[in-house]
Amino acid sequence: MFIDGLLNEELFWLSFGDLITNLVIATVIIGEIGFVIWLLLKWLRGNIKLNWSPVLNIGESGLTKGKVKTQKDKLKKLRGR
Repeated sequence: MFIDGLLNEELFWLSFGDLITNLVIATVIIGEIGFVIWLLLKWLRGNIKLNWSPVLNIGESGLTKGKVKTQKDKLKKLRGR
């Protein structure tokens, strides 16, 4: 690589040109993929409303809006009180 103390540019590019080219291409591709994923996540966050902590109604129907009847309330209704 060194001829008379100077770097021979042609030998340098013959030795490392493919490596440098492949590194640059890989870096650009990885950067583009990262940008596309970031852009997609930003779009999803703005356009799709996700409920990350849903409320679960255990023991009652989600359709009933009124008071949940307990066993005591059922017995009072049956007895007529």
